[in-house]
Amino acid sequence: MKKTMIFISLFLIALAMTSIFIIKNTSYSTNDISENPEFSRKLAQLIESKKPGERINMKDICDFDWDTLYIYFPYSNPEKASKKEYTWNKSIKTTIETSDGINLLVFTLNKKVVAYINFPRDKGDFVNSIEKLKNGNREFFLPEETVFEIKRENNWTSLEWVK
Repeated sequence: MKKTMIFISLFLIALAMTSIFIIKNTSYSTNDISENPEFSRKLAQLIESKKPGERINMKDICDFDWDTLYIYFPYSNPEKASKKEYTWNKSIKTTIETSDGINLLVFTLNKKVVAYINFPRDKGDFVNSIEKLKNGNREFFLPEETVFEIKRENNWTSLEWVK
């Protein structure tokens, strides 16, 4: 009987420690965060107001603190991609995995999501910038690197990353 009680106690302690470990090491956050539609409108208006060849800088137009920008192209899986870079937030609502009509812009601060937008590609497409970034084996932009040049061709506006 005494051995059984010791075994049960050790089992419960191990179970509790495992549960604590799993909770502490979960790779996503559940803090509510909602899309920033005002920022999306502001960005779309700024892009529309620029002529081809002119530039925009994300750090100049963001009205919130951030230290890293991740931009996801259509059909990508940002939750999977984020695991090694930052804490994914389960409250992010996006159709990026199934839609080719948006780019997902995720802004983080200290590896936690602080803002995001599902930005319509017909307002400004970041796909070429993402490919250029990935060709350099990178997955993110730092604030001082978020300069994009406006390109227009065949009624399509793209934003090309300027190093």
